[in-house]
Amino acid sequence: MKEEQNDIEQLIAKSLAGETTSVEEEQLASWLKDDPANQEIFEKSKKVIALTKSHSSETALDIDVNAEWSKFKSNVEGKTKTIEMVTSSTSIWYKVAATFLILLVSGAILYLSLLKNDETFYETAASAEVFVLPDSSTVTLNKNSTLAYSKDFGATDRKVKLTGEAFFEVTPNKKKPFIINTAEASVQVLGTSFNINSVESDKTEVTVATGLVALSSLETKASIKLNAGDKGVLAHNNDELSSSRNDDVNFLAWKTRTIIFENADLAEVISTLNHVYNMRLNLVEGVGGNCKVSVTFDNQSFDAVLNVLESTLELEIVREENQVNITNAGC
Repeated sequence: MKEEQNDIEQLIAKSLAGETTSVEEEQLASWLKDDPANQEIFEKSKKVIALTKSHSSETALDIDVNAEWSKFKSNVEGKTKTIEMVTSSTSIWYKVAATFLILLVSGAILYLSLLKNDETFYETAASAEVFVLPDSSTVTLNKNSTLAYSKDFGATDRKVKLTGEAFFEVTPNKKKPFIINTAEASVQVLGTSFNINSVESDKTEVTVATGLVALSSLETKASIKLNAGDKGVLAHNNDELSSSRNDDVNFLAWKTRTIIFENADLAEVISTLNHVYNMRLNLVEGVGGNCKVSVTFDNQSFDAVLNVLESTLELEIVREENQVNITNAGC
């Protein structure tokens, strides 16, 4: 099975590098038809290569490819499996594609080094991952999120770009502020820990665990300060900023996998579970209006959580290909 997986990874890499034979292309086409998930892997792989090529070119790369390849394998040893790849002095992209696919196909973190402008770029797929930045700050990047910083990170300040959601634990440095930019907002800190959620298209949320944070609108430059225990929201439609005390005990459940419900509405429970587990759990209209949930889950799988709710609330559940529907509740 492992040999078959390695063959597929090499086949995808060769296809993206334009080095497959007609027989190999037929093999790849057959694999893509076997499972829709295979097509998704292939499309993500193409996106990765397209992104990298937009920042660099084979003639512009002033690097020792073999040295970079060896360095990469050394860095990921023990974290992901290693695939024996065929080396070729005429194809830099073969190695580039293979480097990315080692991580992408295995479902692990995808790491891109954009060589032309020395920008470091991280992207997560189906699970959260933890990164340590050059200043020793720690970032837990939620699933389906990206983080990037340029080569001048730490020179005068510490700027990063975020899409999605992440929890930051920033190393204090009063002389070099830590700045996170999203599509709509900017967050500046000196040393603290906080969560940024820019997943939803209509708002950006910042929840502070420790320290002091300034949340600003990139459009209006307006800013608010947030202390530990505060939640700040930037509404994207009008760039309005607001703050309040955070009353969501589960704001870090995606990271900690500890979920606490105390007399919570079933609709709230479903919203939290969908965010934590990246699921499509739906409550059919009119169902569960009187349901209240008081329970704690500690690092349990989605199926285990659903089984508990199903039995205690007498739920009727219909599972479909891409979602789970609650059609009735006995509470």
